[in-house]
Amino acid sequence: MTLKEGNTYVMSTGLAESFIQQMYNVTDTFTDVNISSTNFGSLVSAVTTPSGLMSTDLQKLINFIDFIIIQSVVILSGIAANGLSIYSFAKIGLGDTVTISFFALSLTDMCCLLVAVYNWLCYTLYRSPVSWPVDMFTLMYLGVWYFQAFYDVSMLITTYTAVQKCCCIALPFHFRSVFTKRRTFVMIVCIVLLCGAAYAPVFATQGLQKVSGISNNTSTSYTVWFSSNREEIIGINDIIIRVFLQNACEVIVLSCLFILTNTLRRQYNFRRSVSLHSFSDVSNDASQNDIVNNNQQGASHDKVNKVSAKELQVIKSVTLLSAVFVTCNMPRIVLSLARVIVPELDTYRRFHNIHLTLQMFRRVVEVSGTSANFIILYKFNYTFREAIVNLFQCCKAH
Repeated sequence: MTLKEGNTYVMSTGLAESFIQQMYNVTDTFTDVNISSTNFGSLVSAVTTPSGLMSTDLQKLINFIDFIIIQSVVILSGIAANGLSIYSFAKIGLGDTVTISFFALSLTDMCCLLVAVYNWLCYTLYRSPVSWPVDMFTLMYLGVWYFQAFYDVSMLITTYTAVQKCCCIALPFHFRSVFTKRRTFVMIVCIVLLCGAAYAPVFATQGLQKVSGISNNTSTSYTVWFSSNREEIIGINDIIIRVFLQNACEVIVLSCLFILTNTLRRQYNFRRSVSLHSFSDVSNDASQNDIVNNNQQGASHDKVNKVSAKELQVIKSVTLLSAVFVTCNMPRIVLSLARVIVPELDTYRRFHNIHLTLQMFRRVVEVSGTSANFIILYKFNYTFREAIVNLFQCCKAH
């Protein structure tokens, strides 16, 4: 990026491609684009945008409704839900491996939502008539990668939790002692370090710098900078994260869902047949003493059933959380596949506006998954629910 006449900088082909790829995951090739150093968002208007089946005015209206109304509601509700989840887990303690995973998932989801708030504020200020020391569209762009990094941490934690519970249910004698609390904690730390290492090169190739040699009538004094090897770094990150890791996690979680549901179905049928058989034996021939003994055994059996019921609730919560992940991650995969099948469904192609609208829908679905996690935990975790109820009762008393 070099200073030209007036207030104009030149963004090279590679940097322009990197920006568009980051915002919309596209691979179009651009010639050199002149953009204002005070408004990085002018790149959007620097290229002709064919409307395709949706007008530009309609797309802008949908974009406004999405950012200002829909995303504000989804993000704020997600922050409230994950805040309650973090409080609840801190209150009840991290007593088992699944609780540790759920607590870590709530923390990373909260980080995703905080970055989403940052992007939402940047976009709102970008659309305002007020002049700022730096272009808010630029700041929003820089924050996109941080959201993706935290989202990938949540994705890997969800995948690990699904694999853990799947192994412990399908082959309990082989894996019950493998997934300990200490190993779960170490695994989550490794996931965070792995994602940090994967995104550190990307973070190191972008930033803000103070603009010098600009006339006094400009409203900004900072602009974005990129390193010369940014294009190669982003290409490697795309292959590792978006092509391999995301699709692999989707397949793994889907496989775990299949195994979990089948295992639960078999166990339910087995327990049901055993209960009916035991009841038939007791009712047909039993002396009074046998009945007393059977009652005592039945009380003991009820205790076992209570433990099994608790474990069943945990399995249900893990299964539903995995299903939410698969559902929320599916739009990203489907849109990537759709762009391969329909090349015109891309940025600055024939279906540019439809593409942007679908990408906004994808972001809303991804953020909505964080609130769905809270609902599942509240439904199937008694101690979690009790901590939330006690909190509201305490607040109501005061």
